[in-house]
Amino acid sequence: MALHTQAGTVLPTNEAGIDSSVGFTLETSFPELESTFPILETKAPTVSSEYVEEIGQRFGFTGEAGPAGTGKIGMLSEDGTEHLMVYEKSGAIFYSVPEKMSPVVSSQPDLPSDAEAIKIAESFLAKMNLLPSDAKLDKVVADKQLESEKSTGKVLEEYDVVLQVVASAREINGIPIVGPGNKIKVYIGEKGEVVGLFKAWKDVEISKEKANIKTAETAYTELQNGKAMFLTANLDTIDKVSIKNIYLAYWMEPAGEEQDSALPVYVFEGEAVNSESQAVPFTAYVPATSM
Repeated sequence: MALHTQAGTVLPTNEAGIDSSVGFTLETSFPELESTFPILETKAPTVSSEYVEEIGQRFGFTGEAGPAGTGKIGMLSEDGTEHLMVYEKSGAIFYSVPEKMSPVVSSQPDLPSDAEAIKIAESFLAKMNLLPSDAKLDKVVADKQLESEKSTGKVLEEYDVVLQVVASAREINGIPIVGPGNKIKVYIGEKGEVVGLFKAWKDVEISKEKANIKTAETAYTELQNGKAMFLTANLDTIDKVSIKNIYLAYWMEPAGEEQDSALPVYVFEGEAVNSESQAVPFTAYVPATSM
């Protein structure tokens, strides 16, 4: 299900994703905000075969671009080992060396340190003229390969196979921009080789137009009723949730969606406890605009 809000923005929701018996505890105060809030205008490039070919040349691709699935235009390297796709509706870019992005290994690959990985990622993006001035690459996450015992599930071997260098959420006028359409990830493999890139990072500016927003109290009630998009996994096992932080952010749609403007959402962050008394991070988004 999706909630349709003003200015055409659509925020996915998961009303069936959390059981009504889950207990919510508020461990923070509700933010006090104005009744209206500026809309964020987003600008995507006009994506054509020529546009994709120009980007492809930066990666050393030659030849012509063509359809690469619904809503995407793509290219292959001359030997077919490298792939490039650009999303027509958003201009998001996905470059990959598939064989090296998901390797199967028998020993720990030679990967750079986190600090080195960040430098490699920044240098690569700058070289490709794809490093936004407002992007800060400051997080490194390892993709892992696990080998476990079939009978017990005990982990026997664990390898870091690829590093993901991720840009933290940017802000505009102090308001974070969140969602799957606001993301930069650089994938770094053996010996520091860049083996993938996902970049969804539209140009944005504050609009003169404003949207009416609901109170945080109203959004919290909707959260309790399941009218939100939840990022926490295994919702069906959660017994209770404690909310520790509430703030406004702008929501960016996925790369495959067209979006001319971004509206504010309430972000609820905290901790969820599952049926085995294990605590996991909890994040949920509730549309902030009044219908």
